[in-house]
Amino acid sequence: MAGALGLDKDRQHYEKLADQVRQAFIDAYVLPSGLMTSDTQTAYAVALQIDLLPDPAARTIAEDRLAQLVAARRHTIQTGFIGTPLVTPALGATHRVDTAYTLLLQQECPSWLYGLKHDATTTWERWDSMLPDGTVNPGEMTSCNHYALGADRLLTRLSRHRLSP
Repeated sequence: MAGALGLDKDRQHYEKLADQVRQAFIDAYVLPSGLMTSDTQTAYAVALQIDLLPDPAARTIAEDRLAQLVAARRHTIQTGFIGTPLVTPALGATHRVDTAYTLLLQQECPSWLYGLKHDATTTWERWDSMLPDGTVNPGEMTSCNHYALGADRLLTRLSRHRLSP
């Protein structure tokens, strides 16, 4: 923004700061092998989407690992607030579109379509607010009208389509 406003000194300052933060992230969370210290869908999605990997080789390793993690969990989403809106775009940007769509179209819990399969008309606070037997999850955090999980627009679009049982 500083560059767009013609504030060259500020632009240089923030570019340098961004480089330092990126390097600190790499030093703290990217292993020499190219894998992340936190071997999760969220960690890889964040690193890929925000370009926090040291080089193309590490990026390829992260892309492969994200796809492996998604497949290993039967193409169910294993993220929270931070990773949810990033995981499918990260897969799509890494040319793993088939994996992204398989994740997106999954109907078992945890997934976006699980709620629709259980007649959700809003976004739930947790993936399993409604249990497979049709009862409300007795645990805490069981709002059935919540901003969570980054799916509001997705849910609205998908709710127009009938899902097969």
